[in-house]
Amino acid sequence: MQVDVIEIFLALEKTHSISRAADELYMSRTGLSQKLASIEASYGRPLYMRTSTGLVPTKAGQIVTRYAKQVSQLEASL
Repeated sequence: MQVDVIEIFLALEKTHSISRAADELYMSRTGLSQKLASIEASYGRPLYMRTSTGLVPTKAGQIVTRYAKQVSQLEASL
């Protein structure tokens, strides 16, 4: 998993919003949406459901987010 992908999943989990996550990552909303779509395509399934109240991770999204947290914690301990 690439560092930028880890950062995206951590920001999405924290904010539950493409716009706020993009702000945190100093990206455009469009850029983050495209990156997320690319990640979802590589996994072959949706990782987030888009709702009127924000993003909700699918079961696959929860697993990927949990993995991203573990990798981030490992990197921080090195």
